[in-house]
Amino acid sequence: MPSSITYWNRLEPRPRAVDLSEALAARAYDPAWLLARQWQLGEFQGEDAGAPAYVRVSTSTAPLTAWGEAGGPAAPLPPAAPLEASLTAEPPSPDDLARAVEIGQTFERLLADAGAAHLRPLFVAAYPIPDTADDDPRAARLRALWRGRAIDGQALWAATRLPVPPPPPGADPTPAPVPGVPWTVGGAWRGQAAAAIASLTAWIEQGLGGPGQGAPPGWRTETLSAAPAVYSAVSGATPESFTANPDRRGDLDWFAFDRRLEAPSSAIPAGETLHQIRAVIPGPVRFRGMPNERFWDFEDARFPIDAIRPDRRNLASMLLLDFMLVHGNDWYLVPFEQPCGSLCASEVTVIDVFGEATDVPRAESGTAGNGRFAMFAIADDSAALAPFHLVPRSCAASVQEGPPIEEVRFLRDEMANLVWAVEHTTQGALGGGRRAADRPSAPAPSEAPLPAGAALRYRLQSPVPRHWFPLQPVKLAPSHEVVLELAGLLTTDAAAPTLPTPEGRILAAGGGTPLRVREEHVPREGTHVRRGHRRARGADGSTYVWLARTRRIGTSEGSADLRFDRAVEAPPHQP
Repeated sequence: MPSSITYWNRLEPRPRAVDLSEALAARAYDPAWLLARQWQLGEFQGEDAGAPAYVRVSTSTAPLTAWGEAGGPAAPLPPAAPLEASLTAEPPSPDDLARAVEIGQTFERLLADAGAAHLRPLFVAAYPIPDTADDDPRAARLRALWRGRAIDGQALWAATRLPVPPPPPGADPTPAPVPGVPWTVGGAWRGQAAAAIASLTAWIEQGLGGPGQGAPPGWRTETLSAAPAVYSAVSGATPESFTANPDRRGDLDWFAFDRRLEAPSSAIPAGETLHQIRAVIPGPVRFRGMPNERFWDFEDARFPIDAIRPDRRNLASMLLLDFMLVHGNDWYLVPFEQPCGSLCASEVTVIDVFGEATDVPRAESGTAGNGRFAMFAIADDSAALAPFHLVPRSCAASVQEGPPIEEVRFLRDEMANLVWAVEHTTQGALGGGRRAADRPSAPAPSEAPLPAGAALRYRLQSPVPRHWFPLQPVKLAPSHEVVLELAGLLTTDAAAPTLPTPEGRILAAGGGTPLRVREEHVPREGTHVRRGHRRARGADGSTYVWLARTRRIGTSEGSADLRFDRAVEAPPHQP
């Protein structure tokens, strides 16, 4: 048996009624009882800890320096651009007629600024608007208007990426023009043309970038999501690697990152680590209407606490009351500012009024699944928590989104036992989105006449719209994993059966391999994948516009009414 047993008690108002006014009144009939309770709890001995005098915060901050596709080469991160503008951006389409004219008109202005406006006809002749057929009447009219009057900026940009072709007979060989400047420009004006080309290159790179094909770096077709890598490296230290997982809006907040334990496969640009030690005075955590720290004290009548009606079904209100009435004076606020686009490891030491130093460890020390409370913590591949906090340079709170220029809806069709990829919207010739319902349809095929007296007509397959593409389940060896592979379905809405192909980028797998999506990433409610422009301001106030993909939850299942081997009622026979 122990020689003594110590009991620790705490005097707290815990009413069983829904009215708090009687408990908050705290009526005392004998003041000596309060002194006896203080003596009983040992308050007269002064054994409790001293109040915090100041807090010493030691930090080590390292910037995010590079990004790229996981396992691929890394590129430096711009110092002021939003993280989304680099990690989720994809090149614009080279078939955008409106953008081609916009780049050409910008180059005409740059030629005038370089004092070579008279060279415009030479560039119009070298890079004309192509004479192609458009199924969009508005695009066809604008193409006819711009042909012979505007410069094809997309073709001009592509020429700047290629070597200079050999000079034609009779051309001035010296000085040699830079890529993009035609040989028809005289040698005396090739310097001004080269200056305009350099200004155009800088203008394009500051905007959407040059045209190109393919998905953005880090886009995973099998999961219909992006997962690029972000790196932070300092001199003499092992680089830190993260996997970024944008949310449904394409934003990259702190919780969108997971730490990767494997080292990057390429060299990472190093940054400078900042070590700081600060001493700050902590302040109590308070809010308007919170009770005073002293139990017998006059409260502000504008915030009647006794008017609160607690409800056990409302967990948020119960937590608020518990914090106000019980634990409010146990929390302190220590101000600290971490730069955007950096990770920071910190150590906190509290110095009380008696000069005692107490190290405060992280509350969630250990693994992520130990049941401890964790705030603003990111986990790694082994489910352990990272020893630092990450604050990305995100524009999640101030980004503007344009209408989608491409949208694909993945729907489950239980009747046909298929998954459909429906190109609801695709990018038109003028750069904007064009609905599938606005596309011209093929003329209906003519059917052979039925014999006299025939009442039924045989249908091998019911018609399916051309923008509906089936995804059939395929088992992969040797793991026996089931994936959804993009297949083809012959159409019967034309004179001869044809196999339509997707018009957009989302369903284009590339590399000669079919598009495959894991089955669990197309739930019963479906999935929507969209492409659209986004706009935000960077840390320096500059405007950034980029093209990105986002994935959202669908609305419901769908059906294409696909049926095989049907006998339909024939129309009445007309002689």
